[in-house]
Amino acid sequence: PTNGPKGGMYRDISCNKISGKTYLISNWTLLKGNGLGGNIFISSDGGASWNEIDNGLSGNPPFGLAHSNSNGNLALYTLDPLSPLSPSTINRIYFSNNDGVVWSCMDSTTFVGNLSIVLKYNSTSDTLFAGQNSNGIRYSIDNGASWQFMNSGLSNLKVLDLEYGFQGNLYCCTDSMNSANGGKIFVKNGANWTNTSIGLPNT
Repeated sequence: PTNGPKGGMYRDISCNKISGKTYLISNWTLLKGNGLGGNIFISSDGGASWNEIDNGLSGNPPFGLAHSNSNGNLALYTLDPLSPLSPSTINRIYFSNNDGVVWSCMDSTTFVGNLSIVLKYNSTSDTLFAGQNSNGIRYSIDNGASWQFMNSGLSNLKVLDLEYGFQGNLYCCTDSMNSANGGKIFVKNGANWTNTSIGLPNT
């Protein structure tokens, strides 16, 4: 067991395999401060101690995180604390280049009303990817300030997760709920996504 912050539940945890730092996001709630409420934490000692790193998030609870493995770049998106489940809620993208000491709001218009967002940096931390639960995948080359679609080849735009795999290929998995196409796995190697789900159940 580690000496985790107060106030869990926790919804995301990730480690920088170069620096050894661990990032932890707690579930959203209106409460903030002293480890309580939706927040982001960092540990530099394997979980023995944790520090809040929410300076600049304006009380908006974080919901998803991407980090570089080559430097201190972090990106996250936050929910509106007053109406987090509303279809019109504004989800903001924040960026930090110093492991969360200071955050800057990069975008507050692109992901309005889209609650399921997964963020992922590529291996060199110069491209940020965002998967959404209805609009597929976008990418940003300016740490979230502007976004472009990259959906060529995707037959299902309900993206649940993104991951880098063998030889730097980017993979995504899609949701089968309310979708005639069912759940699928796609790999992007070049300009287009390719369905690589043969042999998996269509759920």
